[in-house]
Amino acid sequence: MFNFQHIFIDTFVAVLLYSFSLQAQCDPKLKSDPNSQNAYAQRGTRCEGMYISTVSAAGIELVSATIGKLAYDLSEKEIIAVTSPLSNASIKVRATGIPLKTYYRMDAALSAGTPLLWPVKDILLRRKLDAGKVGLLGWQKTTSDLVYIPLLAKPKINNTTNDGNIWLILRSSIDVVHVQWRYGVVKNGKTEKLNKWIPCLPGLFKSGSPISVKLPPMEGRVIYMEVAAKDSSSDQWVKKNFRIIVGKP
Repeated sequence: MFNFQHIFIDTFVAVLLYSFSLQAQCDPKLKSDPNSQNAYAQRGTRCEGMYISTVSAAGIELVSATIGKLAYDLSEKEIIAVTSPLSNASIKVRATGIPLKTYYRMDAALSAGTPLLWPVKDILLRRKLDAGKVGLLGWQKTTSDLVYIPLLAKPKINNTTNDGNIWLILRSSIDVVHVQWRYGVVKNGKTEKLNKWIPCLPGLFKSGSPISVKLPPMEGRVIYMEVAAKDSSSDQWVKKNFRIIVGKP
């Protein structure tokens, strides 16, 4: 004879454990004002909000990698569904404010086959952070480093056409010129010969301004990418390198 009480308890525990598994780990290094309704804190299955500034080192960093450009409406009803082309993988997700002194963060865990639902009304709308001010990034940890995974962000209301290209956004903490990048295909854990340097748009990139890069079609490949830029006030160069999945491996 079935023990329905035990079945109910087992089911409840399983659902509870699944809910906990979806909750993001808030970054303990970020400090926020506990009295602010916009403070960085647990919000459903993600941690999101504004935090108190931290000191960061000078350099250039990757702040966004998406399939198509990030787009959404600043609307009460707007919800962004974030997914990954790697349907069988669990991925760390992070959204950040791109302009310097925009101390916004969202951290979440994207489970295999389950979209992350990201409501705009909670923080983005209240702080008037449009899509041009926010970067979205996904990654997995490997034994040696991180590998970045471009994410697809589908808004419920905004009807901007997604071009299907992989767009990266880089940000420098100093004014830079001569921004350029190159890449090599990774096979069996090793990087093949790097291609020639590809220049970004000419001119000065002010600190905190987005530097956009559209990757060429490379279905089914992992690439190693290098980015270099010259400090506009000296002869020093800043560099950043990383690996990124540009298709289903």
